[in-house]
Amino acid sequence: MSSTFSGFDIARKALSVSQKAMETTGHNIANANTPGYTRQRLVVASVEATGTQSRFAVSERGAVGGGVEAVTVEQVRNAFLDRQYWRENATSSELTARSEHLAYVESVFDELSGTGLSNALAKFSASVQEAAKNPVSPEFRTNLVQNAQILTETFNHAASQLLDKQADLDQTIAAQVLQVNDIAVTLADYNGQIARYELSGQRANDLRDKRNALLDELSGLVQFTAVETGDGKLQVYLGDNSQLLVDHTTSRSLAAAATLANPLSSTGPQLLAVTWSDEPNLDLSGSSFGGSLKGLFELRDGAAADTIGLPYLASQLDRLAEGIAKEFNTQHKLGYTLTDPSVTGGGFFSGSGAADLAVDAAILADINLIALAGSSVTFSNNGTPDALGDNTNALRLGNLFTSQTIPDIGSFSGYLGTFIGSLAIETAHTDSRLSGQQILVESIDQQRESVAGVSMDEEMTNLVRFEKSYAAAARLVTAIDEMLDVLINRTGVVGR
Repeated sequence: MSSTFSGFDIARKALSVSQKAMETTGHNIANANTPGYTRQRLVVASVEATGTQSRFAVSERGAVGGGVEAVTVEQVRNAFLDRQYWRENATSSELTARSEHLAYVESVFDELSGTGLSNALAKFSASVQEAAKNPVSPEFRTNLVQNAQILTETFNHAASQLLDKQADLDQTIAAQVLQVNDIAVTLADYNGQIARYELSGQRANDLRDKRNALLDELSGLVQFTAVETGDGKLQVYLGDNSQLLVDHTTSRSLAAAATLANPLSSTGPQLLAVTWSDEPNLDLSGSSFGGSLKGLFELRDGAAADTIGLPYLASQLDRLAEGIAKEFNTQHKLGYTLTDPSVTGGGFFSGSGAADLAVDAAILADINLIALAGSSVTFSNNGTPDALGDNTNALRLGNLFTSQTIPDIGSFSGYLGTFIGSLAIETAHTDSRLSGQQILVESIDQQRESVAGVSMDEEMTNLVRFEKSYAAAARLVTAIDEMLDVLINRTGVVGR
């Protein structure tokens, strides 16, 4: 009798497990299109046979098991693919940030629009050549000054645009620091919820999905390492310095303070340094981060040819502006003005770099102060030059634009071409790396999806399978009931 009634228990367990399996399948189907959802499956285990000792019990050798039991509902997820995705997504986001901002910087030096530095320099060179043809012509002198102003304004605009981009990068860094802090706080909160839920022995799968989605988002901002300890506590270490960001239910916060000197402008606002709120002296800026924050820092602070950033571009721009001003001024001072009396020229340009390069105020006020003559100009009694004009110094000024021996530069156009070319090469190289990295990230994500994603075909197959299992368990109940009916109601007692 005991074995017969144990059959009821086995059938009951089979019904319960089959029903739980169908519920899990239904949950998967319902969330097939839910972003971040991880497919779930019921983990079951057989129940060992009991060792009951009674006169009616079967022997241990013939004992059958106790049926099936549901152990837990687990997520079908590959932790290795998650870690790989977070690492590669951080690199992809870094390159994305760098590519987007480099594209803007490249547009500042747009050489195809007809308004770039190359065009402005060519027009200024041509106006010097034209002035050499008739050095006493007011029209040619005015044209020279106007094209000189176009050149200086182009330098000024480029320097201003770099400064504006620097401010934009700083604001973006501040915003992303706040995002990291918000994610850290939310992760710690989810960790607490998960821990409380799983005290019952069940897995908090839907909460874990939300936490994993946050980790995916965090990987776009910074590089990190996530470690789940043996007792289920999650720790998140930030960047390549392995600084603890989240420790189970507690989190640390980053701070962004304007304490760094500005390499683009000594009079401009200071730049943001990122530190821990509780360790303000520990600078985490730059290579400590991966993700988009690293890309932003490298572009904002990169001052070397192998890490092209705004300081490097600004220094190259300044060197060209200083080279043009210095060489042109030096030669201009060797010439003579068209004033009466004629005197040696003064500085043609003023300023110390691209940001403040300008045509000298005195020349803007009097175009006759442009020193195009190679010797003192004499005037007749009526105040006009005695000859058509001496263009010796104008020719020497024009030769500067074809010279290949300018100190620290080589040549004006050659240096500019190299400078613009290096920016174009860096932009193309970044775009190429980004394209390959995005393919890699997409491939890893597809592998994750193939493991964790919901396949409707598979779930429908499982639904049919579990339905048949449930029906079979119900049939087992019916069969045992019929057996007991025969035993109890249809078995007669033989008389004496």
